[in-house]
Amino acid sequence: MMSGLNNRVGALGLTDVQGALGLGADAGHLLGTVYTAAELAAMPIAAWFAVTLSFRRFHLGLVAGFLALGMLLPLAPDYGSLLTLRALQGLLGGAMIPLLMTAALRFLPPSIKLHGLGLYSLTATFAPNLATWLASAWVDDLGDWRLVYWQIIPAGLLALWAVWWGLPQDPVRTERFREIDWLGFATGPLGLALLAIGLLEGERLDWRHLKLCTLNNDFPDIM
Repeated sequence: MMSGLNNRVGALGLTDVQGALGLGADAGHLLGTVYTAAELAAMPIAAWFAVTLSFRRFHLGLVAGFLALGMLLPLAPDYGSLLTLRALQGLLGGAMIPLLMTAALRFLPPSIKLHGLGLYSLTATFAPNLATWLASAWVDDLGDWRLVYWQIIPAGLLALWAVWWGLPQDPVRTERFREIDWLGFATGPLGLALLAIGLLEGERLDWRHLKLCTLNNDFPDIM
C-alpha cells in the first residue's frame, strides 16, 4: 500500500510538483514514466532476490531504501538527480509488490491466510481511492508539495518494525548467483522498462497519430 500510494499520489500531485520546481510538462510527465517503468522492471526479479538474500533481510533493505529515497527526493539539487532518485525509488517500490503475496502465502497461519489474501486484494482498490484525498490534503490543505514524497515515512517506519519483528531470518544462499541466467536477468527487466516507457510516452506524444501522418504525407495515394 505504501508503494501504491507513493505512485498514485505522486501522479495526482505532479502538477504542483512541476510548478514548485519550475518543470515543463514533458519533464514532469517523465518523472511518472521512469517510476512506473522501473517498478515494472523490478517485479519479475524480486522473488529471486528474496530467496537468495533471505526474505526478511531483502525486504528490510527495500523498505529502508524506499524511505531514504522518499526523504531525499524533495531535496534533489537538479532535475537529473530528481529523475534518478525517482527511478531508483520505482525500482525498490516495484520489488515490494510481489513480496506481499509471497509473505501472505508463506508466513500467515492457515486460520487467517484467507483474511491476509483479502487484505492483499484490498490494496488494489483502497490505495487509489485514498490517494485522491491525500494528494488534495498535502498540496491544497497543507500547501506543501514535499509531503507528496514524505507521506510514506510513517507507513515505512511501521513496515520496517513489522518485518523486523514478524518475519523469520532465512539463510543467505549466495550459491544461487552461480546458477542465474545472466542474459535473461539483464534483458528481461530492461525490455519491460523500455516497453513501459514506449507505451507511456507514446500515448502522451501520440506517436501512432504522428506515424499515420508521416505515411499519409509519404504515400498520399495509398493513404
